[in-house]
Amino acid sequence: MKWIGMIVAVLVVMVAMWIVVNKSYYPSLPIENLSAKEVIGQLNDSDLNKNYASIGSFYRIRRR
Repeated sequence: MKWIGMIVAVLVVMVAMWIVVNKSYYPSLPIENLSAKEVIGQLNDSDLNKNYASIGSFYRIRRR
């Protein structure tokens, strides 16, 4: 019985490592014909991201 438990534990660890390495826990993109790198680039260039950055810097200055 110990061997079966050890085999199951090793399999669980291997599956968990596979999920983490392949980043399978991220959902797929709802937009076709775009890579994740292109989407991240567009988000970084958007005005919404710049507004969040300025709000974040306001709160960092305010807390001090």
